[in-house]
Amino acid sequence: MTGCIIIKHEDITSLAICKVLRLIFYEEDFEIEIQDKETLHIYLWNVKKTVIWQTVLQFISSQLSVGYGFGSNIYEAYAAANVSLQKTTKIVYPQA
Repeated sequence: MTGCIIIKHEDITSLAICKVLRLIFYEEDFEIEIQDKETLHIYLWNVKKTVIWQTVLQFISSQLSVGYGFGSNIYEAYAAANVSLQKTTKIVYPQA
């Protein structure tokens, strides 16, 4: 099984997000690709879905737009993650 997480970011650099992803998945097989200035995605092989879901929840609670998906190859996983990203709305916390 292949997993994919797509992260859209505006205020954080891609380098910072890459470092966080490397810390989270340091024991796993993964590949990070920077799609453009505000979007990157990571492919993960043979990682439990709960680990991916937990990571997605952490990024969503950090006010980032995130999509995730699973498939038998990177193309299916990316397509599923892209659909998930379109359904996701960013959480906006009220300012004090």
